[in-house]
Amino acid sequence: MTNVSLNSQNFRARNVPEAGTDNMADASVVEEKDLVESSVEWKIDTDALTGLRGLVALHIALGHILNNSRVGIDLQGGMSMSFFYLLSGFIMSIAYGSKATKGETTGTIEIDVAASKENSFTIEKWKFWKNRFARLYPMYLLTNLTAIPMALEFNRFSISNVLVTMSGMNMWVYPFAPTFFLMPLNGGTWTIQTMLFFYLVFPALFPFLLGITDRFKMIRSMYWTQLFFFFAPFLIYIPIYGELKGAEYSYWVARAWPVSRLPVFIMGCLAAIERVKRKGDQWSKKIKPAALSACCCCGSKQINDSDPSEEKYWKRRRICDTSACSYMILLIAVIFSVFLIKIRAIGEMKQLPLKIKAIGEAITPLLFLRLLLSLTETSDERKQGIMTTSNDKQDKKRSVFESICRSKAAIFLGNISLGFYLIHMQVVMLTKGLFNYNEYWPPIWIIPINIFVSIILGYVVTYMVEKPMQRFLRR
Repeated sequence: MTNVSLNSQNFRARNVPEAGTDNMADASVVEEKDLVESSVEWKIDTDALTGLRGLVALHIALGHILNNSRVGIDLQGGMSMSFFYLLSGFIMSIAYGSKATKGETTGTIEIDVAASKENSFTIEKWKFWKNRFARLYPMYLLTNLTAIPMALEFNRFSISNVLVTMSGMNMWVYPFAPTFFLMPLNGGTWTIQTMLFFYLVFPALFPFLLGITDRFKMIRSMYWTQLFFFFAPFLIYIPIYGELKGAEYSYWVARAWPVSRLPVFIMGCLAAIERVKRKGDQWSKKIKPAALSACCCCGSKQINDSDPSEEKYWKRRRICDTSACSYMILLIAVIFSVFLIKIRAIGEMKQLPLKIKAIGEAITPLLFLRLLLSLTETSDERKQGIMTTSNDKQDKKRSVFESICRSKAAIFLGNISLGFYLIHMQVVMLTKGLFNYNEYWPPIWIIPINIFVSIILGYVVTYMVEKPMQRFLRR
C-alpha cells in the first residue's frame, strides 16, 4: 500500500516510480508500515492512481499494437498522455507540499527538501535531479540502445540521431527543423524527453506555485494556455508546409514540445497543493471545496467536503465515474471519427484526423484532473478529513471505476508501467520486421502475443534493470 501522509508523529518517506509516460515520474511518498496510525491526522491513499497509471499505459500500448496489425485501428492513446503529465506534478507536489505546509512535523524525513529561511521552502535541486536521473535514464538508455537494430531495419538510424537521442534533445529540436526530424531510436521515449523539462524546472517552479493563493484561477489559466499551445502551431506550420505536412508537424509540436506541455504539468502541481492545503491546517477559504471539480466541462453539483453525510459521499463518488464515462465517450467519438475519415479521406483531406486528434488531446486534461482528485478521496472520509485505507465494507461503497483502478491486475500494470511502456514499441517493431510489413501487416492472432510478451518483458526489465539501477545510482 502506498500512501502520502501528513501530520504524523513519525513517518519515513522514500522515492517511488510514477509512470506510464506517458508519466513516468518518480515522487516521494510515505510507507504505510512507518505510520503511527493513532497519531495520523489524515493521509491520502494513492493506490488507485497506480492502477489508473497501469490502465492508461495499457491503453497506449494496445493502441500501438492494433494500429500496427491488420486491424489497423488507432485507439488514440495520445488522448491519455496528459494523464502522465498531470500525475507527475500531482504526486510530486503532494509529497513536497506535505513538508512545505507542515514545518513542525516530527520524525525521520528523507524527502530531499531544505527549508533555508523562515517561511521559505526550497528543494535540493541536485539531489532531486540525481533521483530523477536514477529513476529514468537507465531504462531510457537501455531501450534506445536495444532499438538500434530495429532503427537500422526501418531506415531510422543515423549517427546524428543517435547523438540527439542519447542527449534527450529530439523533442527540443523538432519545432525548429521538422523536415529533418527523426523520432528517438525507441519512439516511445519521446515522452521522457518531454517530461525531462518538467523535472529540470520543478525545484524552482514548486516554491513559486506554493505561494499562489487562487489556485483554481491558475488552473483555469493553465488549461487555456495549453489549449493555445495546442492549436497555435497549426496556424504557423500549415501556411509554411501545406495542409498535410503542416498538420503533421503542428500535431507533434503541440503534443511533444516540452514547453507546450508544461501548463498541464503545472495543473497537476496546483491540484496537489490545493489538496494538501485544503485538508491541512491551512485551509484556503477563498476557494470553494468543489472549485476544482466544477472547472470541468462535464460538471456535477458542488460538493461540500466538510459534510460527512452519505448523500455528499455518493455525489463525490459519482465525480469519479462520470469523469471516466465522459472520457470514454470522448475517446470513442475520436476513434471512430478518425477511422471513418481515414477510410474516405483523399488528398489534403487526410490532415483532418490530426486536427480531430489534437482537439481530443487538448480537452482531456480537465477530465483527468477530476479523476486524480476523486481517486485520492478514499471511501472512509470523515468530518476531520481523515483518509485511510478502505476495509471490506467500504470497498462495497467504492465507485465502479475506482474498484477497477484498485484491482490487482491494474496495480500490477501500474507497478511495471515504465518498463512495459518503453518496451512495447520494440516488440511491435520486431513483429513488423518478422512478418515483412512491406508486403502485408502482421495477422490478428499476433495481437495477444504482442501484449503478453510486452507485459512479461516489462516485468523483467522493471525488476532486473530499473529498480536495481535506481538503488545503485541513488547510493
